[in-house]
Amino acid sequence: MPYSEAIYRLIRQAMLAKSPVKAVYKEKSRLLCPHILGRSKEGRMQVLCYQFGGESSRGLNRPNWRCIPLEGLSAVELIDLPWRSGGAHSSIQTCVEDIELDTEDPSNSRTRKAAKAGGAE
Repeated sequence: MPYSEAIYRLIRQAMLAKSPVKAVYKEKSRLLCPHILGRSKEGRMQVLCYQFGGESSRGLNRPNWRCIPLEGLSAVELIDLPWRSGGAHSSIQTCVEDIELDTEDPSNSRTRKAAKAGGAE
């Protein structure tokens, strides 16, 4: 199932504004701060998020980093809460191989237009 352009735009908007989102993933309501957006090795559009509230099948134990395919998200909305992060990862993230937007390292981000045109890596 392809991802929704509307959900893509909301996630991107949240990242640029450093605004958390409320969304449903795997039938559970979640409070998320999306940190890295891009494509997996397989070419699937994904977002690496810090989950700070809501439900989770694994519980909200530390660390609360989640790699979520955009196609799995629904009912996404921006919420007026403080931005959160879980600090440094204990390992290098492998969720997103082709990074489009990184809230923690904007120099590692590139625009969607550049990505489509085969822009800088």
